[in-house]
Amino acid sequence: MSDTATRRRYANGVRTREQIVDAAADLFVSPGFGATSLRDIAARAGISHPGLLRHFAGKDEILDAVVDRLERRNREWMAAQGPEYAVSMPGLARRNAEVPGYVQLFTMLAGEATSFRHPSHARMRDRYREVRAYIHRDLSGSVVAGDALDAATTLVAGWDGLQLMSLYAPGGIDIPRQLEERLAWIRGERRAVVLPPAPEPVAVYTALQPEETGYAKGRERRRRIVADASALFARDGYHGTSLKEIADAVGIPKATLMHHFSTKEELLTAVLVRRDGMLVRPDRPPLAPREELLGLEAGAARSARHAPGLIEVYAVLSCEAASPDHPAHEYFARRFARTRAFFINLLERLGAAGELAPGVDPARDGTWLLALWDGLQYQWLYEPDAIDLPRLLGDHAQSLLRE
Repeated sequence: MSDTATRRRYANGVRTREQIVDAAADLFVSPGFGATSLRDIAARAGISHPGLLRHFAGKDEILDAVVDRLERRNREWMAAQGPEYAVSMPGLARRNAEVPGYVQLFTMLAGEATSFRHPSHARMRDRYREVRAYIHRDLSGSVVAGDALDAATTLVAGWDGLQLMSLYAPGGIDIPRQLEERLAWIRGERRAVVLPPAPEPVAVYTALQPEETGYAKGRERRRRIVADASALFARDGYHGTSLKEIADAVGIPKATLMHHFSTKEELLTAVLVRRDGMLVRPDRPPLAPREELLGLEAGAARSARHAPGLIEVYAVLSCEAASPDHPAHEYFARRFARTRAFFINLLERLGAAGELAPGVDPARDGTWLLALWDGLQYQWLYEPDAIDLPRLLGDHAQSLLRE
């Protein structure tokens, strides 16, 4: 074969690989990694399934190629900006929002890959370590109060949480500005804030728990189905779990499962309602705003100690459902909007009572508080022994209050 023919064949191979990676990147964003097959990718790329397998041995290898390409381009951009990662964070957030599919893909991975079975679990864990180390290095010596590593961890967490929220409220979250103001706060810069008068309290968001009916045996079986579905959704995602797999886990035929839940979407709703019901008691007497804020640490500790599976199912499903066509998308969109409103309202009431630290902005810091909690959960799921989720959340809550 001539050199010209060899070069042409190589160029065609490179072009085909890029087509495959382009197609996979789109599909991994929607409907998601778990819901996408190799045949789906081949069809989107306009090649045959055997043709795809000549370039990639499996879906995991394609995912690696998609992530490698995005990260390589980010590293090139970062190298052109200068040595300080932390200083470049707002600009990088702005750039990521302009790259089609970037935020969606990495948000999906942050949640889905918390399962140790996911092909990107080790990669995402190591990525968090690397980014925390870069920011820790940049912030050392400039953090006014607290520890530079804690500041790095919470910056990464808040950034993750903001990206997730932005997918449920397009245009409603200014991530670069939030990061700029958070970096300024860490370095001790405060600006005057005009606080609104005390509003009426906003209730914590919970899904409505339908009243159970039927015989005790049937109610117990429904609870078992929902519990096992929760575990499988946390491990493999909604799209990556079939009704047959859930039925097998419960030890019943699929037809029996469908007697209790006629569709997978109905079962998903029951899983989400169960999670909310286990974490929030609607009949709980209201707490004073300061007690409510400082109680977040104890609540996070209880969840981490007694209900880690609920954290897992939330992390996986909230990230997976960021795709607008996911059956849980509207549920999470409502939940984020209401929970964000709750935290903003909580800080507004504290501000009206003169209990907020100088410079705390209820709208900005209420949004950051929710983002921080979500982002810390992801990092904790990757490294529960290294990330002290309750303490970091509690320290942040305390920092919002006047001494």
